[in-house]
Amino acid sequence: MSFPYEKAALHENMPMILLMNSVKYVTMHWHDRIEFILVLHGEITVHVGSNTYYLREKDLIFINSNEVHGVEASTFNKVLLLQIPNSFVKKYHPLFEDKSFKCHSFSEENQSKYDILRRLLINLFEIFNDKEQYYEIKIHSVLLDIIYHLLSNFKIKENELNKINNSNDRKRLTRIVNYIE
Repeated sequence: MSFPYEKAALHENMPMILLMNSVKYVTMHWHDRIEFILVLHGEITVHVGSNTYYLREKDLIFINSNEVHGVEASTFNKVLLLQIPNSFVKKYHPLFEDKSFKCHSFSEENQSKYDILRRLLINLFEIFNDKEQYYEIKIHSVLLDIIYHLLSNFKIKENELNKINNSNDRKRLTRIVNYIE
C-alpha cells in the first residue's frame, strides 16, 4: 500500500505549520516534518505506522519525520497541531534526522516533562495568534525551546532504536524527498 507524501508551503520567516482545528479524518500520509498533536478537547485516534493510539483531552503525541500516520475522530474535538520542518531543525542540530523520539504522554504516569511541552505549544500558539511586535523572533525562540526539550527528554537511545530499526527506512525516505524537491 502506498501513502501520499504531504507537501506544504512554509513561509520562510515562519518555519512551522501551526493549526488549531477540529479533526474528523486525515488520511494516512507522511512528510519531512516532525509533528506534535495536543488534544485540547474531546478524543481522537492517531495511527502511526501499524500502531493505533487513542488520545483524549491533554494527551500529547509526537510523530517522527517521515513516519506514515493519520488521524480520525467520531466526536467533536479540538487539537493543536505543530509541524516543524527538518530543514529548520538541521540548522541547529545537523544530525537531527538520524534521531528518533518517543513522546506519548498517555503512556507515562509522570507528566512533568509533558507539561513543559504542553505549555510551550500553547505559548507558541498564543504568540502566533497575537502577532505582537517582533513575534517572529519569539516564535523562533519557542520552537528552539521545543526542539531542545525534545532532544533532552524524548530521544530514543541507540539500543532501543536498533530494536525499532526503522532508521534506515527513514534515511532512505529523506533522501528520496530531498531528491524530489
